[in-house]
Amino acid sequence: MPAKSKYNLVDDRHDLRIPLHNEDAFQHGICFEAKYIGSLDVPRPNSRVEIVTAMRRIRYEFKAKNIKKKKVNLIVSVDGVKVILKKKKKLLSLQKKEWAWDENKMLVMHDPIYRIFYVSHDSQDLKIFSYIARDGSSNVFRCNVFKSKKKSQAMRIVRTVGQAFEVCHKLSLQHTQQNADGQEDADSERNGDDLDVPACRLSGVERAAASAEETDIDAVELPLPGADILDFSRGVTDLDAVGKESCLHPEDILTASPKMLLPSSAQLPDLGTPLSAHHQMQLLQQLLQQQQQQTQVAVAQVHLLKDQLAAEAAARLEAQARVHQLLLQNKDLLQHISLLVKQVQELELKLAGNTTTGSQDSLLEITFRSNALPVLCDPTTPQPEDTHPPSLGPSSAFPSSMGSPIVTLYGVFTNHYSANGPSRCLLLELLDISVSELLLHSSNQGCSMWMIQHCARDVLEALAFLHHKGYVHADLKPRNILWSAEEECFKLIDFGLSFKEGNQDVKYIQTDGYRAPEAELQNCLAQAGLQSETECTSAVDLWSLGIVLLEMFSGMKLKHTVQSQEWKTNSSAIIDRIFASEGVVNSAIPAYHLRDLIKSMLHCDQGKRASAEKALCSPFFSIPFAPHIEDLVMLPTPVLRLLNVLSDASLQCEEEYEDILEDIREECQKYGPVVSLLIPKENPGKGQVFVEYANAGDSKAAQKMLTGKIFDGKFVVATFYPLSAYKRGYLYQNLL
Repeated sequence: MPAKSKYNLVDDRHDLRIPLHNEDAFQHGICFEAKYIGSLDVPRPNSRVEIVTAMRRIRYEFKAKNIKKKKVNLIVSVDGVKVILKKKKKLLSLQKKEWAWDENKMLVMHDPIYRIFYVSHDSQDLKIFSYIARDGSSNVFRCNVFKSKKKSQAMRIVRTVGQAFEVCHKLSLQHTQQNADGQEDADSERNGDDLDVPACRLSGVERAAASAEETDIDAVELPLPGADILDFSRGVTDLDAVGKESCLHPEDILTASPKMLLPSSAQLPDLGTPLSAHHQMQLLQQLLQQQQQQTQVAVAQVHLLKDQLAAEAAARLEAQARVHQLLLQNKDLLQHISLLVKQVQELELKLAGNTTTGSQDSLLEITFRSNALPVLCDPTTPQPEDTHPPSLGPSSAFPSSMGSPIVTLYGVFTNHYSANGPSRCLLLELLDISVSELLLHSSNQGCSMWMIQHCARDVLEALAFLHHKGYVHADLKPRNILWSAEEECFKLIDFGLSFKEGNQDVKYIQTDGYRAPEAELQNCLAQAGLQSETECTSAVDLWSLGIVLLEMFSGMKLKHTVQSQEWKTNSSAIIDRIFASEGVVNSAIPAYHLRDLIKSMLHCDQGKRASAEKALCSPFFSIPFAPHIEDLVMLPTPVLRLLNVLSDASLQCEEEYEDILEDIREECQKYGPVVSLLIPKENPGKGQVFVEYANAGDSKAAQKMLTGKIFDGKFVVATFYPLSAYKRGYLYQNLL
């Protein structure tokens, strides 16, 4: 059992359970994949604590400088440890082209085994390992830090480097013994037959050279038997260790060859013989190869430093840009706050001067009041003289699991600087695409059953809530139904014509093409200055929704159809004809449930018209539909799905799968924080990439930038994906 020293401070018994490699494999080299963190010159360590400290300092410094880790191949052989950059696939193909070199063949560093001072793990993270090597010319110690994908892989690498020491030591002893045997044979043959001396001497030298060329490792300085006392070289760059003179003689160069262990000069032929010239030529060629190798290492290190400097410069510019952007935002916020403070002061002065009226409210009370109905007026909507929005209590709740199907009101304030005098302004949430835009993108083909079902359910839930509170929206149309990417539902907006049922103070309601028959009659009487005997009820909203759903199914505007005499005579026949049309894409078996639902909303008699709560009980909402790929492109969500990225071979290879997973995460994080990343290896969803962002804005930016990029020779298709389905683990494999 080895004694515990100042370097042996940890229990490495786990490494002993790792199987050893065949010693013959070290002649060709054993390759490992890892990530190169960085290297720094360190003083000669005196304990393992100093080694671990240097390792962690390198990690923290390179991480603070935002220097990315390089994927490399570590080749461990009797020649030493080689670190070669590995070329990897990139997701972006349209990036700015910069100067680059062939990373797949570029050598980063090469350290002979006998120059490696120490190799170990980081006790806090066993995936991190490093080795310290000594430079022969400058005698400087350099610490090289790497990271492996798995702890077992890092242990195997460290174990393999340790085994390389043993293999090289055995080879060195074998070469020394072979050289000694060759000398004894040459001496005996020279004493037996003087005529055969040249031939025997040549044979012995050739045998020594042939056996010694297998390795350049000699970890222990051993003099040859019968030779003069002479210090041998210990490596490729240790020619300066031979003798103390400033210049070397040819005899010393031969005996100090970095590639072979040769006998002393007393046993070599004269320099004038052809054999000596051959060895000198061989030595010069080896020295030339050595210099070329050192040049490649130096060039690779220079290129690496250039990359590091470029990364630091880019990070500095990005930080400056962010600071500038934050300063501008802070400036705008300060101006806005000062304006709000000024308005608060003005309102307080008005309240102090007129406290008996009770008609003025504090700006802060208005801002944080939660019982005002959201209002978002459309330019095509007829404007009433006065409106009274309903009061939604704080205890009100919607049955929708994703969010409220009514636009959210954040606050109300007065703008005193408008051209037309002071005006009340409503601060509402920002929504996305409207149903009107979806109809335009459908190219008269109609929307999918999944989208129609989703929109109908959300709007009916909103109407059921409003009607339960006694309010009528009175202006339902495609432009007033918007998609909320954050809450993943359709929302109602524009309550400018809404009124309390039984107290209708708005005479001209709804928009042409979506107006119920009773509302049409009331509007005609109001224009003629007459009073209608009956007022409109919440049934007018169901009529408008029925027309909207019929347009979403057919993909056509039905304004002229609804205003025709045939519709007024027999609207049911027209609905049947639309659903039976061959030009309608959605003519599927479950469509008759949707047809019956629409018919129940379009009764001319408002008393027979279905209510919102009754419509929600339709069998149409019990059918599970899957979204079309067009739906996932048009309706943004916080989840992004990438198609045409991975092949089956990439999923089967664990190492390639991990590399691609990390590359995609690194690329997607450029557009915002990534909450989760999923690449299923089996169906459903096999080969698809699901990326969940913190908000829908980041996913929209990523979808815009990633669509059309080339990855591994294939065009990437980026769509959105329902957040609710992703959270529940429902991954649609085949989308219609």
